[in-house]
Amino acid sequence: MMNLKLPEWLNVPFFSKLKAALQLWWALVEKWLEWPLNQLDPMTCHEGLLDVFAYKKKIRRMKNESVDLFRLRIASAYINATEAGTINGLKNILNRLNIPFVDVRQQIPGRHWAVIEVEVTQQAASDYGEFLQEVLSQYGKLCRTYEIKVVISEPLMVRAETFSYSSTVFLNK
Repeated sequence: MMNLKLPEWLNVPFFSKLKAALQLWWALVEKWLEWPLNQLDPMTCHEGLLDVFAYKKKIRRMKNESVDLFRLRIASAYINATEAGTINGLKNILNRLNIPFVDVRQQIPGRHWAVIEVEVTQQAASDYGEFLQEVLSQYGKLCRTYEIKVVISEPLMVRAETFSYSSTVFLNK
């Protein structure tokens, strides 16, 4: 914001009011000039322009997807596409999109080599289930099968107690 300074000999009430009015005017003009620049960023642009950005990056909005999540998908579309296809890349994509997951595992012993397990908590499965399937279909390896494994964690209580046992054996002769 522009800060106008008047010479000391102009510090009279009329010019002070004029200075305040000019500062408000130039602040408004500055907002007008910044508005088109803010439309270039999908995180700050008008919601109506999001569809244009999404079309350019081949992303479609899912039913019931929040605007913030849609903005995040559009903003990170390029780096997600470059990292897609690797396990570490998939972990980075899930982190970037704020999808909580437990682990991503491949080549699991006793399973087919093309199966990749994405372990998520029960809460994440209910919140992001459909969205997670969309992310896996968009950024996953084509020749792999993805399974979403829901991990349910229950609190386990263990307590230590003393335990003693004695026995007597009587033999009849």
